[in-house]
Amino acid sequence: MREFKSVVEKLAEMSPDDMAAHFHEHDVKGTRGASGMCAAANYIGRETGEPVKVSYKYITNETTGATVIAPPSVSLFAMRFDHGLYPGLVDGDADWINSSPLLLPKMEQ
Repeated sequence: MREFKSVVEKLAEMSPDDMAAHFHEHDVKGTRGASGMCAAANYIGRETGEPVKVSYKYITNETTGATVIAPPSVSLFAMRFDHGLYPGLVDGDADWINSSPLLLPKMEQ
């Protein structure tokens, strides 16, 4: 298992589209609108062996409580994922966006 901070740093070096390709290559999928089950959280959790939550602003290791500011590329990936720009990374029919009244913030290009 890898260290939480080193996994986040690796993702920070990627663009959102490169991150999506990396997740696809590693068969990582997730649920839109679910900070603890999105593709990025699932990837970090798989790499560290610990549950993680990824929001647009923070990434939190749920075991240790360690929280880091989400790198811009991870934040943008999360927004794009939640807005449906990476449909190949959605885990089956798991989609909290379409089954809840959650309002997403406007995505910046």
